[in-house]
This record gives sequence, C-alpha cells and structure tokens, in this order.
Amino acid sequence: MLELSGKIGCNWCRKLVNSWGYALCGYSDLVPANRVSYEFDFRGLSMAIKTGCSASLTSLHEACRALQSGDCEGAIVASTNLIMILVTTAALSSEGLFSPEASCKTFDASADGYARGDAINAVFIKQLSDAIRDKNSIRAVIRNTGTNSDVSRNRDTYSRSN
Repeated sequence: MLELSGKIGCNWCRKLVNSWGYALCGYSDLVPANRVSYEFDFRGLSMAIKTGCSASLTSLHEACRALQSGDCEGAIVASTNLIMILVTTAALSSEGLFSPEASCKTFDASADGYARGDAINAVFIKQLSDAIRDKNSIRAVIRNTGTNSDVSRNRDTYSRSN
C-alpha cells in the first residue's frame, strides 16, 4: 500500500503545539503520512509531498506512477489545507497573490491569482483492471496525470496556462 500525503502549509501549528499529544507530530510536514500508515497498519512506501497548492495533485501523480510501475497494488492519496490563523493569509495578500475577483482560473490565460480555501480530501486508487476484477465501485477513471512548472514566464506561484 502506498500512502501519499500532500500538505500545503502549517499556519495553524503554533496554535496547537501545546494542546494535544500528537501536536508535535502533526506540526511536522514529514510525519502525517507515516502516522496514517501506522494507525491503519499499512505496509509499503509512505511519503509526504509538499509542493504548495499543487501538493494533492502532485501526490496523485506520484501514486499513479507507482501503480503503473508496479511498485504498489493500491494507493491512498490524502491532502489537507486548513486556514486556522490569518497571518499566512495576510502575508499572501501583501504579496499580491490573491485574485482580485476572489476566483481561481486554473490553467486559463486570464488567471490573475488564486483564492484560499479549507480542504481535506482522500482517495483510494488502484489499477482499473484490478478494480473491475475485485468488483469495486468505480467512481472515476484517471486517464492521465502530469506535473509542470513555468516559473520562467510567470511568478513562481502561478500555474501554467497551457
């Protein structure tokens, strides 16, 4: 079982560091993936991927590559972003990273920033042939994935429009 965890940031960590037993482990960007594997007794590769706003999709891409190469038979891809304090939001705003329209236009030539949002997501993926064989409910089929960066043409925080 491959377990991948994407994490955008931890602007909430200082608030919780003294409030519960696992705060220090949760504070680290490296521990959550292994914590999930430990709690559910998953065996195999477990990794945390931190690529900013693309963390969840980069994690999904890596999980698909691991499935294609035969490194695993299934993968859990999970990601979180919780806006718990306003310090990070204020810093991002002062950098001019937010869309004036408070709307994302991902991969669109008219993209002018992004809008922040809370999210917690998780998916289990496996080869389509295995899901059919195992009579699993199939909610979606991933046809392709990819990663990219176009820092030379845009700000380092903007996605590429093509």
